[in-house]
Amino acid sequence: MASIAEFERACENGASIQEELLGGILRKNASTHYLQKFGSPQSLAAYKSQVPIVSYEDVAGVIEKIACGEEGPILCHDPVLCFFASSGTSSGKGKIIPVTAENISALRRAAEISNAYITRCFPELGSGRVLGLYYCVDQFHTKAGIWVGALTTYLIKTYRGPFNKFTTPYEMIISGSNWRELTYCHLLCALIQRDAVEQIDASFAYIISEALKILQSDWQDICKDIRTGSLSSGKVTHPKLQEAFATFLVNKENLAGTADVIAKICSRESWSGILSLLFPGAKLVSAVVTGAMAHFVPELRDYAGGQASNLRERLLLV
Repeated sequence: MASIAEFERACENGASIQEELLGGILRKNASTHYLQKFGSPQSLAAYKSQVPIVSYEDVAGVIEKIACGEEGPILCHDPVLCFFASSGTSSGKGKIIPVTAENISALRRAAEISNAYITRCFPELGSGRVLGLYYCVDQFHTKAGIWVGALTTYLIKTYRGPFNKFTTPYEMIISGSNWRELTYCHLLCALIQRDAVEQIDASFAYIISEALKILQSDWQDICKDIRTGSLSSGKVTHPKLQEAFATFLVNKENLAGTADVIAKICSRESWSGILSLLFPGAKLVSAVVTGAMAHFVPELRDYAGGQASNLRERLLLV
């Protein structure tokens, strides 16, 4: 398991570590068709002088060959397990990125380090629940049968463990094919467990922003569904979501009282600090807030309530 100490030691000499890593990648992939076109460089200097800077469009045709089932070391030495679909948040255009077993291992190490930093910065986080705004949508297979989907979808499907702390039942997350309906369910389940929520988490800042906009427009329906213990508002029509919600409600008590509290909070004229009021035990809002997501930071800070709230609002700069 990766540790913070190991990571920070590597960062002390980041340039040489990165050069060493690049050298390993070049040596391993020297026989690929792509690098052979440029003389299979083996060093940083050779790579910089021999391999041109390219955009996704320059290699899209090569990626398409892999997606269609062409075999051999076309772009990488290791077999392609799947493709991660980019959301296009930076360029506005979606992309599919080849993924190997080594890439998956690197992602797991990165997640371990990220979680270790969260634990160090927020030692008070414990056994509470997480309002996790995650989705299993837009999955498909290429002509060659290779799976394509979002990184988060892959993680949800492959590693169930971390999602057991979420306020939304796992069965509901993997069943929701409609983004708005599942967001409604995320909010509904989290608000029913509002006193247990200690973290609000999403891949990107805009997801939290959009979820809160849905809450602003639908809070009366959410309160109705909490009070009646059913999805009577008609906001959720997917049968599997309805079934998962019915199972989730078993042994839930004082729903009417919870609905009254939420209605009183949401009927306020100002929604500044709304997260602190809805989730009084929350300590952390985490999401990617760099690049195109920086636009949403002031809005999320206002929702969190800033320094005046019980929620120690710290947006993780990922």
